Amino acid sequence: MYLPKLFKPDKEYRLIRLGKKNDGGYLVGIQTVNASTHLISLGIKDDWSFEKDFLKQNHIDSVCIDSENILDILKKKFRSDIKSSILSLNLIKLIKNILIFLDYLSFKKKTKFIKKKISTGDLNQLISKINSDKIFLKIDIESSEYSILNEIIQNQKKIVGLVIEFHDLDKNMNVIIDFIKKFKLKITHLHANNFSKVDKDENMKIIEMSFEKSPEVIGNDKIFPNDLDMRNWKRGPEIKLNFYE
Repeated sequence: MYLPKLFKPDKEYRLIRLGKKNDGGYLVGIQTVNASTHLISLGIKDDWSFEKDFLKQNHIDSVCIDSENILDILKKKFRSDIKSSILSLNLIKLIKNILIFLDYLSFKKKTKFIKKKISTGDLNQLISKINSDKIFLKIDIESSEYSILNEIIQNQKKIVGLVIEFHDLDKNMNVIIDFIKKFKLKITHLHANNFSKVDKDENMKIIEMSFEKSPEVIGNDKIFPNDLDMRNWKRGPEIKLNFYE
């Protein structure tokens, strides 16, 4: 995968992995996590593993927002899996899904959930209610991220860290470049999401990026892939990152 050199972290930074294996995990600096006073997470669906690990490291106020009701998703999946598990006598699958459901109920007590499709103005409204300059953002909202990039830039003095998925790179490359130039936090990690199809130039359409205000440097040159990196789709190939001037 070829990206402008602007996307490449300028140093090797100390990072940890928060979230489950493969898709759903992100690399961030533990010092940034510990420095945060609030977590705003946009895009949850049925995976709260990043948020769960984050709040284990730092018990702070958090809000999770998604256009779908997580409980409805789990109930639907739960009912379907119960039926198939009973019919196939697959008790392991049944127990696994019961544990997932119970884990959600436990996590729900630790954060605030809001059912809402994110649109322009929503992030400004959320941040305006928080009296802190140490907010951490996690954004995975399936291309809706482009509707709030200006709001991230407007509020960057209040943001200590950001993990974000950029979708449809082929259509939005110039928008992302403009965002990187205006956003003053350092890029600390970059990973190609291999769930999307490769285009004619062998480029993916989705990348994950981590930004931090005060990351810990451990080396002079970024090494790819990081030992903590995992393929989003475990049966697909890891995508090699290359950069051009």
